[in-house]
Amino acid sequence: MRTILTSFLLGISALAAQVEAQELRGVWIANTGSTVLESRAEIAQTMEVLRAHGINTVYPVMWSKGLTCYPSAVAKEVVGSAIDPRYGDRDPLEQVIYEAHRRGIEVVAWLEYGFAAEHAKKPTTLLKRNPKWAAVGPDGKRVEKNDFTWANAFDPEVQSFVTDMVVELARTYDIDGLQGDDRLPALPSTGGYDAATLKAWAQHSGSTKKPEPKDEAWVAWRADRLSDWLAQLQTTVRGFGGLQLSSSPSCYPWGLNEYLQDAQAWAERGLVDALHPQVYRYDLPAYVRTLREQTSALQRRDGPLLAPGVLVKSGSYVISSEYLLGAVQANRDAGCAGEVHFFLEGLRERDDALLKALHAGPYRTEALAPWRVAKPRPAPIEALVDGEGRAELTVQQTGQWDLWIDLGGLGPAKTNAAQQVEVSWTLAGVSGSQRVRVHEGLARVTRLQVPANAGVSVQVRAAAKAPAGTPGRAVLLATREMLAK
Repeated sequence: MRTILTSFLLGISALAAQVEAQELRGVWIANTGSTVLESRAEIAQTMEVLRAHGINTVYPVMWSKGLTCYPSAVAKEVVGSAIDPRYGDRDPLEQVIYEAHRRGIEVVAWLEYGFAAEHAKKPTTLLKRNPKWAAVGPDGKRVEKNDFTWANAFDPEVQSFVTDMVVELARTYDIDGLQGDDRLPALPSTGGYDAATLKAWAQHSGSTKKPEPKDEAWVAWRADRLSDWLAQLQTTVRGFGGLQLSSSPSCYPWGLNEYLQDAQAWAERGLVDALHPQVYRYDLPAYVRTLREQTSALQRRDGPLLAPGVLVKSGSYVISSEYLLGAVQANRDAGCAGEVHFFLEGLRERDDALLKALHAGPYRTEALAPWRVAKPRPAPIEALVDGEGRAELTVQQTGQWDLWIDLGGLGPAKTNAAQQVEVSWTLAGVSGSQRVRVHEGLARVTRLQVPANAGVSVQVRAAAKAPAGTPGRAVLLATREMLAK
């Protein structure tokens, strides 16, 4: 059985010699106004289109509307649901990782809701089950801003809940990074009036008088506490090796005064690997002005990468190609590390018009994400499964590889029921086996430490055959640990 290195899925290592740029070309994948995460077929098609048009990093939402977009034991205990019901018993994140990494695309899990508990139009069980977690305003009521109800970002239990999700994601999935945004870490400046926080403030300030929400010292003190929590989160993330920690805060200093996000302090303290300030403006001159403000406030030598967020779509608004290309050029002129586009659906409107404009212009040559330059991702190693369920793979590079079984099944999710498959493997004379649950034709089997120039023999025993025209394959993907510096 010959090893298949399919040309259309060439890994970044094979492309390294052709790469003329190193820059972040990212896009957020939301679950509002988007159905991408609702089937493997959509995920696969999306990743193929993005790769073909020069995108090298995706930010799929994993915490939104008080629910997770991956099967979470942490969420099950806290909110009562292991995953957003729209995804059934699927695992969208696992499918994103597989389809993205096969194409050399980085995957950064996006914790969209952060410390926000719910949207007014999307009530959740988070505060119903944990009412003491609600943020309290100066009027003694729950904190609401822009139709969002907030959890108390200073409550140790709330902080632990978010940290536990981060640890769960880092431990369970071979993601390349984690990201917070304008809600992580954040809290409206009207928050922090719970008894515990006011007591801590009184001890710090020496005054028992309730401060005004925009009092400068009160804002700074609360923002510092959120920055300190971010520093703790950074230490946690670094413990997993090879993980990027990034944030997409509101623009500074507005984000500091309104949401206690001191992005300037984050840059100065080096609390994140990358900052993506949301330079969301509706015309290019306003974008350029705001970009200058952000680079002045946040760009630091040897500090976090600065790659602004560009607003591509919001409601009925979709950016023009002229504005989009102008924003990308402005980012390059400002010495930024790239950009992240909000969000995918805007780039794909009108038959991928904006993606095509990017690919015809600034994204016409291949680019590696900046953190991947030192150690590019090796190409996937693939072999077809023969009629007896066997496949042979040859690995040339030493390291940890994840073994996947792909039996096709790229039709609608409802027609691709899960099945149990037994997979056996032999490596360097040592054998193992694992019964795995294959959903929509896909399952991650095990992690293997493979020496260079080694062969991996795989045997698949399934109750049902793969759909006609979609032969099964065994796939080895390089892991994060293997790519860590």
